[in-house]
Amino acid sequence: MSNTQKTLVVDLDGSLIYTDLFFESLVRAIKKNPFIIFYLPFWLKQGIGFLKAQLAVRAQINIERLPYNQALIQALTEEKNNYDSIVLCTGSNEHYAQQVAKHLNIFDAIHASTTDINLTGRHKGEFLLNEYGEKQFTYVGNELKDYHIWKHALTSWVVTNDQRVTNTAKSCSQLERLFEAPEKPTLKVYLKAMRIHQWVKNLLVFLPLLTAHLLTEPKYLTIGLIAFLTFGLVASATYIINDLFDLDADRSHPKKCHRPLASGALNIRDGILLAAGVIAEFCVWGRYEHYSV
Repeated sequence: MSNTQKTLVVDLDGSLIYTDLFFESLVRAIKKNPFIIFYLPFWLKQGIGFLKAQLAVRAQINIERLPYNQALIQALTEEKNNYDSIVLCTGSNEHYAQQVAKHLNIFDAIHASTTDINLTGRHKGEFLLNEYGEKQFTYVGNELKDYHIWKHALTSWVVTNDQRVTNTAKSCSQLERLFEAPEKPTLKVYLKAMRIHQWVKNLLVFLPLLTAHLLTEPKYLTIGLIAFLTFGLVASATYIINDLFDLDADRSHPKKCHRPLASGALNIRDGILLAAGVIAEFCVWGRYEHYSV
């Protein structure tokens, strides 16, 4: 590539969008066919690129409703004439990358993961080095593993609130632009995803104890508290799982689009872990309640 050419390479997951299309496709595929869970280890054994490809053909995502980084999109549009080409380069499957590029209509080329290649981290860095040359492109990234790309880039754009990521980009390339990313989820965000305010309905479990004048008895009060907790946990797990399965519908709704998972305030991976954690806690306290009775 000629030294006079300027190429701006843009990452997708976490940079251009505030979500990860691998996890987006995973929850949709499981919603469509829960038995896919049993296929995942066998697909993964053939490579993460193969796994992503299998999920992509089974999960349809409403690309238009993804939580886009509007500040970055505006900057890319404004810089369009200052670069010879703006390129989308992502670890997400090529099927989704093509849909995003078509929707935004600002990219001149697309590089993405295929059945045989998982275009992330070191693999992405080596690919871009071979494609565009050492210090011949600008890279837009958002995480520490993007070091493998920034070290080959002339300049960097960074989407983050993490000073470690910013310092990593500065250590190996010239930091050109910095964009804010969603803050790391706080306890308030997790509680909002759990619909903790809905737990108040479970106070009804104490009504029989109250009417039987047993509310002050330690044994029965303990059983009531555990019942209150387990009912709340199972309700929260249901809310989280529903939100994971209804992402497209929630993002299309004027109010539900502000829910943590739909808006990107809580990423899909953390939502899955939160649901698993809540279910595990339910199992622990449910078992304790069983033996208490």
